Amino acid sequence: MGDCYIIRRGGGSASAGGTGLPEFDYDGVYQLIDDGYGDWRIKFLTSGVIIFTKLGSGAKGIDVFLVGGGGGCGNANSVSDYLGAGGGGYTKTTRQITIQEGVKYRIEIGAGGTKPNASNTQTRGGTTSAFNTYVEGWYSGKSVSGGDGGSGGASTNGTTGGTDGGDGSVGKMGGQAGKGQGTTTREFGEASGDLYASGGYWDSRDGADNTGNGGGGVYLNSKTSTGGSGIVVIRNVRKELKITQQPTDVTVSENGEAVFTVKAEGTELSYQWQFQPASITTEWSNTSVTGATTSRLTIVASAYRNGYKYRCVITDGHGNSITSLPAVLTITA
Repeated sequence: MGDCYIIRRGGGSASAGGTGLPEFDYDGVYQLIDDGYGDWRIKFLTSGVIIFTKLGSGAKGIDVFLVGGGGGCGNANSVSDYLGAGGGGYTKTTRQITIQEGVKYRIEIGAGGTKPNASNTQTRGGTTSAFNTYVEGWYSGKSVSGGDGGSGGASTNGTTGGTDGGDGSVGKMGGQAGKGQGTTTREFGEASGDLYASGGYWDSRDGADNTGNGGGGVYLNSKTSTGGSGIVVIRNVRKELKITQQPTDVTVSENGEAVFTVKAEGTELSYQWQFQPASITTEWSNTSVTGATTSRLTIVASAYRNGYKYRCVITDGHGNSITSLPAVLTITA
C-alpha cells in the first residue's frame, strides 16, 4: 500500500464490508477521509493503481471528481516583458460508477503545465483520468494575455486570476483575460465542496500540487511559473436528503387529536416540527408537543390552534437540512 493520510470527520460506524470504509491497496499517495456515518472519500495525490479488497459502502457505486493539470505562464520573448498567467485545469464530476473487488483501476494525475518554448504558443497541463473517465488540463498564458481553463488566468499584471469557473482579470498592461469553464470547479460540483482549478494570479507563484491551479503571470522572460498538478477524488454514492411525503392539511373536531406526518430519505435523520399561528406570517417557532422530534407530530386540537400551520425541518448526519411544506390545522366546533 502506498503512502496515506487518514482524516476522520463526523461520527457513526466506519466498518468495512458494505456499510463503511473500503479496504484497498494503492501504490501511490492518497488521503482516506472518513466523513462519518459510513460515508468516505479518497483523494489520490499521485498516479498509481488501486485494487479494492472490500468495497464497504462503495458497493452501491462511487462518484468521481477529476481536475486536470493547470497551465503555466506564457512566453513573450521578442514581444513584451509581460507573461500572462496560466488557466486552471478543467474539472469534471461523474456519478454512480460501479466498481468491483479485485479489479485493477489505473489513476492518472495530470501534471502541471510549463512555460512554452516560444512566444505566442501555448502548452497545457496534463490529462487526469480514472475509472474510465477523464478531464484535460488546460492552457498556459500567452504573451501578455492569460490562459483559458477551469478558471481563467489573469492577463499581464492583472490583480487576480479567475476562481470557481470564472474568468481572470485584465491588468493595466492590457491583453485578454483567460476564460473559465463557466461552471463551478468545487469538489463534486457542490457549493460546499473544496475549491480547485483557480486561474493564475499576477504574482509569479507556481500552482500548488493537487489543486489544478494555473501558474502566476511574471515580468521578464527570464522568469517562469508552472501550473499545479491535478487530483482525483472519489466517494461512495451518497443517499440524498429528500422529502418523499409532505405533511397534509388536517381538519379535526375541537379537542380531538390531529396528526401530521412527513417521510424523508437520507442518512441519520433528525426531525424538528415548527408551528406558525394564524395571525403571524413570517416567524416560525419550534414545538415541543408529542412527536415534535419524530416524523409524526400529534397535537391536541385546542380552539386557539385553529388556522395554525405546521412544518418539519429535517437534518441528516452531515448537517444538511431540508424543510417541508407547511400544512394547516383546521378545527371545527
